[in-house]
Amino acid sequence: MTTARLASGFEVLCYIFEKLCFEKIAKVYSSCRERILAPLGFFLGFYTLRYMKQEGAVISTDNPFEQLREKVHVDMELAIARRIKENPTPTEEELLIGAFKEMIEPQVQNAVMELCRKGYSTASSGFGGLDGGQTIDGYFVLDEKTKATLETMGVEVLTGADTGLKFLKSDYTSLHFKPLTLDLQEIEKQWTAIVEQIPTRGFIAEPSVNGTEFQEKYAPHRTDIEQKRIERMLILQKMAPWKVEQLQKRLKELTGK
Repeated sequence: MTTARLASGFEVLCYIFEKLCFEKIAKVYSSCRERILAPLGFFLGFYTLRYMKQEGAVISTDNPFEQLREKVHVDMELAIARRIKENPTPTEEELLIGAFKEMIEPQVQNAVMELCRKGYSTASSGFGGLDGGQTIDGYFVLDEKTKATLETMGVEVLTGADTGLKFLKSDYTSLHFKPLTLDLQEIEKQWTAIVEQIPTRGFIAEPSVNGTEFQEKYAPHRTDIEQKRIERMLILQKMAPWKVEQLQKRLKELTGK
């Protein structure tokens, strides 16, 4: 299970609990940083939402940030469908990111693409939690000067286990801030200002470890991307022995070594 899915487990449960007006439970989950239960949260959230959809349950919320996120995701689904229909061939940057740009929330889309150009490989981005918090995270490292600059801008910079995922090392970084407005363009400007403070590494990012499914579906012939991604996964991620063996076998097929 990817880091992005692990981290989203609690968000899914928070989302469900808030929709059902279980505010106290939602607050507990949203403030909990011991995300070892996230896999359970993901599966419970997934099946609960599917059940509610089958039963025709009406989900509503008074949280303005949740309303905004719902609207954003509805618009995204339409944009994604149109992109796949009209041009299902990913660009080089989209292959490295592991998603069509339409699959990235609009307020953070340009920031993610620019970070890719600057050499930073991201894993997830966009809305997170109940407060409209904005996040970009991934396997990249920032120098102390840049961290200090971002913190003066109201950005919380967390690395490794400090993100709440105990198995992560210091090569994983999360950037997070709470927007003061519901205006997506203003939130986008905040992200632009943040990314401007992050120095370029002088080369484009390596493939995201979360891009497996995307690359296999939309560019199966790009085995060069697959090879680089597998190499990064074996170095960066802690996986079950069977998964490691599977990836090593595939890497051997790709390299002939």
